[in-house]
Order: sequence, then structure tokens, then C-alpha cells
Amino acid sequence: MIFTGFLTDWTLNTSGVEMMWNPKITDACRIQYRRRQCGFSLLELSVALVVIAIIVGITIVGVDVYRNAMGVRLYSDYIQGWVGAFNTYVTRSGGVLPGDNQQNPTGMVMGRLNTPLCDQGGNSLALSTTMLQVGVTLPTGRGPNQAARYVYQDKSGVPHELNVCLVTTSWTVPTQSNGGIVYSPVTKTVLRISGLTPDLASQLSSMIDGRIDAGLGSLREFSPVMNDTAQQSMGWSINATQDIHGGTNPEQQSAEITADLLLN
Repeated sequence: MIFTGFLTDWTLNTSGVEMMWNPKITDACRIQYRRRQCGFSLLELSVALVVIAIIVGITIVGVDVYRNAMGVRLYSDYIQGWVGAFNTYVTRSGGVLPGDNQQNPTGMVMGRLNTPLCDQGGNSLALSTTMLQVGVTLPTGRGPNQAARYVYQDKSGVPHELNVCLVTTSWTVPTQSNGGIVYSPVTKTVLRISGLTPDLASQLSSMIDGRIDAGLGSLREFSPVMNDTAQQSMGWSINATQDIHGGTNPEQQSAEITADLLLN
């Protein structure tokens, strides 16, 4: 009489009371064992890859939503905070601009064209001090005595610092002439914002003007050459792929630009 184990390689012969090796049983058992230990099927791998892709997509979208929300907050709390502070100052000073002569006003910040009023850091807080002298509440900014500075992150999570100044400059406006539209320079006061990434500048431009345009509208790119008088629709001078060193390394800090926001 022979007994065979279910998952063994041996059979028991009761007549001779001996154990014998059975290669057929061995092969069958190994096949059953391997079937139970096999890897994922092609369908299972496909499902897993789809799930991973969905998770990655949700993560990327979530990061973009977060950054857009941060841009909206920066605009509503900080940029609009400075716009409100400027308007409050002008109201309380009887129409005199910050830094201008109270007895003999020129209608320009600091009494001169293209002369910014800024906080330079340390004990040089000319902008903040001027505003506080008439009881204007300033935006929180980066912290105590840093109302003119604001820290945010670019697309790579690298921090950037905004700096704001007030300045009266030349600004082109459309006027009718001989049945057509021409752009003529006028004197305007702006909030000069430095430290903008192209992504943030585009987002602010879209929120303020309803379109992305660095040459026209209420938010314009500033450079000593253009000086807010581009007189034409144009894109920002740098794009989101450029880093602060002039290359295109995505791990480096994004390049920065300066823009002027029209105040009056």
C-alpha cells in the first residue's frame, strides 16, 4: 500500500516500509506552489499604473491650486493693502502725495519725477515712516518694520521677496487724435513692485486687467528703458522657464522682474 503526501516529494510503501522519491508528485506540487506565488498579472499592473497616474495628477493640480491661492492672497492682502494705504494718505493729507512739500506741493511723490520713496531696510524706513505720520495702517508685510517687504514662493518652492515703493513717473494713456487712437505720456503715481516672478506677474496682470499684458493696462513691466511708455501690447520680458542666473535650471530660483501698478 502506498500513501502520498499532499505537498511532499515522497511516497510511503507500507509493504516494504520505506520512503521513495516521486518526481511526478514533486513537479505537480511545484506547479501548484508557483501558481500561488506568482506576481501581478498585466491587468493588475495596468490598474496600479492608472491609480498612480491619478494620484500624481491630483498632487500636481493641488500644488497649482495652492500657488494660485497664494497669489490671490498676496494681491488681496498685500498689494491691495498698499493701494488702500496710499489712498488713505492722500485723503488725510488733503491731496498731497507722500514725500511732497505740504506747503507748496508739486503733485509728485518726493516732489520730483522718477524719485522713488522706499524702505531701504535697517533704520531707513522712509516710506513706512511717511505713511505712519498721518496714521495710515500699513500691510503686515514680512514682519515688524518690514511692511514694504513680502515673502512668497515660486513654482519650485524657492522663496522670493517683494519690495514696494511709491514713485511718480511718465505713463502713456490712449487719446483720440484725428479719428484714431494715440498714446500720450502723462504724469502718474504708481506702486513699483520688484521681485515678481513671471508666473506671479502674469497672475496679477490677469486679476487686475483681465488679460496678461506687460505693456498696456494698469500693471506694466518697468525698466529704465521703457519707463511705462511702451505704447503697445507686449509680453513680459522673461518667461517662467528662466532662472535668476540667466539659465533654465528648474531647481534654481526663478528670474524676477519689476512692475508698476497705477495708483492715480
